[in-house]
Parts: sequence; structure tokens; C-alpha cells
Amino acid sequence: MKPFSLLSTLAVAILFVGCTSVSPLVKETQDNIGSGNYEAALASAELAIEENPTSGVGQYYKAVALGSLGQDSEDVAARRGYYADALSTMEEAKSLFSAAEDVPDEADNADNIIRAIWADEHNSAVEILTVDSIAASYADPNQVAVDHLLNATTLAPDSVISYNVLSSAYYRVGDIESATTAYEWVMELLPTPDVDDYNYMINLYLASQRFENARDLATEAQSAFPTDERFIQYLADSYLQTGETDKAIEIVEDLIASDPTNPQYRLVLGTQVYQTVTELTDQISEMYVELYDQSQALRSLSGSEKSDAEATLAELQAEADAL
Repeated sequence: MKPFSLLSTLAVAILFVGCTSVSPLVKETQDNIGSGNYEAALASAELAIEENPTSGVGQYYKAVALGSLGQDSEDVAARRGYYADALSTMEEAKSLFSAAEDVPDEADNADNIIRAIWADEHNSAVEILTVDSIAASYADPNQVAVDHLLNATTLAPDSVISYNVLSSAYYRVGDIESATTAYEWVMELLPTPDVDDYNYMINLYLASQRFENARDLATEAQSAFPTDERFIQYLADSYLQTGETDKAIEIVEDLIASDPTNPQYRLVLGTQVYQTVTELTDQISEMYVELYDQSQALRSLSGSEKSDAEATLAELQAEADAL
């Protein structure tokens, strides 16, 4: 047990400030939290809610007990269920506090309780990701960091910073899909994404082969930051990746027509043409290697097998000539 965790110390310290009288069940809950007996605190908090379901005080201490049980768990991933229940219970307490005529002292501390747990989980992840000596104490530090950050986003679903770090942590373990999903939350929560946010999100879309999403976001970014040529490049790349080479080049040519003096547009066009030629050259080289291999194999065949092989060889030659 951790009888004097940050959470329970904070709750109990503020609890007695200005508090003149409490019910025996609330007092019992306070004592259990202070001594680290969180299961007993949860049980007595439930009884306090039954005794006075509309005061919010019982719900407040139930949330504190749930949060404390989460923090007390050595299994970082297993904390999430406690934290989800703690958050919903504290929201219920806050709702009851807002409707009360005589608002209890606990109301002023409700947000601080949840914020304290969130900070502990978020900062634990950052330490693992940035301090080698701390990371070395875990068999799989990146996964532990991910679990801490999932806890943090459970407690603070609108935390841009936690989702931002979560995306980076997922990327470090090679989970591009989850990294992309996490950063989509960042983009959703930000009132105005900056150029780096667009850049990172588009790269994640390209890496996860979500080319339609990359295309749409690159168009939005190019409109927001018209002087940044990277977004034109990304837009063209998204078409190249889906085999729409002519469309990729057309996009850049239209930009050049609209601003013929812009050297960056011509640079992007040159890059696209170079990429296209390189891809075609590679494709032709691969086809001629296959043609050679097929022609060598043809020598050892006879009858219908040789006829079929000759037909295949002719088709490959026609495709290579067409390129």
C-alpha cells in the first residue's frame, strides 16, 4: 500500500480546512483514505451516498477512493478502470455541488483531485520516455509509457498534451495506426493547428497509407499556409501513392501557372517528375529481369509448357515496351 500518496494527502489536507461537522460515515471514509485503506474507504463512501445521496460529499470521497485504488495498483494498465469510474463519480459530485444551497468545502477541490492523478500519470510517462535510467528499470518501457498516457487521457479526455505525447509513444513502438488515431484527437482538440501539427498529421496519414486523409489535410494545410511548399509536395505525393501520376503533376503545374515566379513550385514539379521517372525506371528494370529469367527457364521446357511460357514471355515483353 501507499498510505500517503499525493492524492490522499491532498484530499485529506484540504478536507479539514473550514470543515465544522461531518457524518460518521464521511469521517470513517476520511480516516480510511488517510491510512491508505482504500477498499474500506470505498465501502464507507458507498454507505455515505446511501445515507445522503444528494449532498455530493459521498460521491466526492468515492471518487477519491477510486483514484487512490488506481494509483495503488502496480499494474499500470489495470488502473484505467478505476480512473474512469473516479472521473465519472467526481463529475456526479460536481453536479450535485452545483445544485446545493449549502456548498461543501470539497467542491473547491474536486477538479484538483482529478488533475493531481492526471499529472502523476502524464509525468510518469514523460520520465520513462526521456530519462534513460528510469526507462532501464522496465522490461518494456515504451509500453509502460503508453499505459500511463492512456490513463492520463482517461482522466483528462481533452488533454492535448497527453494525446500529443501518446502519439509519439505509439510511434516509438511502431504502432503507426494508434499514433495516427491519437494525433487525430490532437487535431480535433486544437482550436487552430499550427504548421507543425499539419506536417506531423499528414506524415502519419502517409505512413499509415491513408492517402485520402493525407490529401484532404494537405489541401486544408496548403490553404492555411500557402507559402509552405511541403503541403504541395504532400498533396502530390498522395496522388502518386495511389498511382495518379498525371494528377500529381497537374496540381503542381496549376500552381506554377498561378504564380510563375515562385521557384518552390518548380522545385516541387521537378521532384515529382524525377520520382515518376525513377519509379518507371525501376519498374522497367524489374520487368527486364523477369524477362531474362523467363527466357532462361524457357530453354528447359517443351510441348504445351513451352507454348504457355512463350505466351507469358510475349505478354511481359509487350508490357515492358509499353512503358
